[in-house]
Amino acid sequence: MNELNSEKNWPENKSPLKSPWVRGILLLMFLFFSVNIFMAWIAFNSKPNLVAADYYSRGQSFTERTRQKNISKNIHNWDFSLIHPDVFIGKPSLFKLSITSNGRTIQPDKVTFLAYRPSDSAKDFKLSMESSTDGINTANITFMYPGNWDIIIVAEHAGYEADFAERIVVRAP
Repeated sequence: MNELNSEKNWPENKSPLKSPWVRGILLLMFLFFSVNIFMAWIAFNSKPNLVAADYYSRGQSFTERTRQKNISKNIHNWDFSLIHPDVFIGKPSLFKLSITSNGRTIQPDKVTFLAYRPSDSAKDFKLSMESSTDGINTANITFMYPGNWDIIIVAEHAGYEADFAERIVVRAP
């Protein structure tokens, strides 16, 4: 009778794969490796959007343009002032820009608003700002995607060009 009880309490012929603990651990390991393989596949098959084929020539061109803009901005002593409310997804936000030089308001010939999304260049856009008689340039802009956006405003006046940059955060309502 002792031999019969010992067989019931300590079965030696059962496979460890029938234990729910072993199955659970194996399932977790399978999920862990599957997710890692999937993430590696995404990393190799998606392009980063921030790399251009002609990056060297574009960098040189950007450096030269930046130098020219800084010279004209410093010579003419332009001061940019951008006013905007908190920006939320899907809600229009009024951006107001004023440019002064030595205390006088400047009415630029052309003002361009550029919005760059660092994480996805496909969502970048640009538009022209409207100018008013009081020297304020305005744009009513609706952002459709949340996150960080780099705003660059380029002003052209009397053959000179200067820009202003700011990073904003677009939030969910």
